[in-house]
Amino acid sequence: MRQSEVRDIRRDPGAADFERERSHEALMVALRDGQVEALQKLMDRFWDGLLAYSLRMLGRPDEAEDVAQEVFVAVWEHRTRWTPDGSVQAYLYRIARNLVLRRSRHTEVRVRTESEVRRRVPRVMTPMEEASYAECRAALERALAALPTRRREAFSLVRLQGLSLGEAAEVMGVSRRTITNHVYMAVKELEVELRPFLP
Repeated sequence: MRQSEVRDIRRDPGAADFERERSHEALMVALRDGQVEALQKLMDRFWDGLLAYSLRMLGRPDEAEDVAQEVFVAVWEHRTRWTPDGSVQAYLYRIARNLVLRRSRHTEVRVRTESEVRRRVPRVMTPMEEASYAECRAALERALAALPTRRREAFSLVRLQGLSLGEAAEVMGVSRRTITNHVYMAVKELEVELRPFLP
């Protein structure tokens, strides 16, 4: 890539997204050709996000990890069917969503976050700060769990996983306007529930 192209990407965030998507597509093409290294690179890029999304939807770390693994198993097994007709990120999240929905039909969705909260709390916090953080985090998780499923999913995809509105719409199979409405309503509901913790 020439320096002028790099400067253009810095000035235009959309250009950076385009370059990133081209990079993802190049990995999918290599994967379709049977290059195992491409699968590892895809996992390096998307594992954390898919795991976080699955955990948010299922509430169980062990099941979330299973879903993340199954996404890449499915991508590998069906690699010859992939066509570049949409965002690679949306393609992966759509697979994850289908796996989550399948699991949700067979098990009740439960939220268990205590171990996650303990793991994420920095050790330098005072006991008082740690208790306050844990209380706030638990309140957030309860508020998220109380959202209607599709509203929680849209919020998670856009605000927590960083998908664009269009990509989230592609994942959930709805219009961009519907995603916008879900995210807006989720934010409003979370603001009400978390009012005691807001400045």
